[in-house]
Amino acid sequence: RREGLGRARARVEERHAGDAAIVALDVVLSNRRFAELYGLKSRDVKPGTTLRQILRARAAQGVYNNVDADAFVEEAVAGFRQEVSQIVHLADGRFIEADDLRLGESS
Repeated sequence: RREGLGRARARVEERHAGDAAIVALDVVLSNRRFAELYGLKSRDVKPGTTLRQILRARAAQGVYNNVDADAFVEEAVAGFRQEVSQIVHLADGRFIEADDLRLGESS
């Protein structure tokens, strides 16, 4: 199992896209690009970091314009189990396509 996770981490890191696998609101793995897209450091998205912590860090970085950080975080966490594809306009003028996909549920 550890070997399989190592291979998965290597494959995710190789991708140009910013990727993160979040299970039960905790990061399982992510790549450097995922952190960079939102002005974060790799340590901000390391395994075990919660989705709530990542969203708060993004808001603290000023990534989003005119957003009530608390409301933003709570809304995102509440909608975590929904499959969503959206274009996000960041404060620096960039647009990011964010796809929240459900890859399967454990029982």
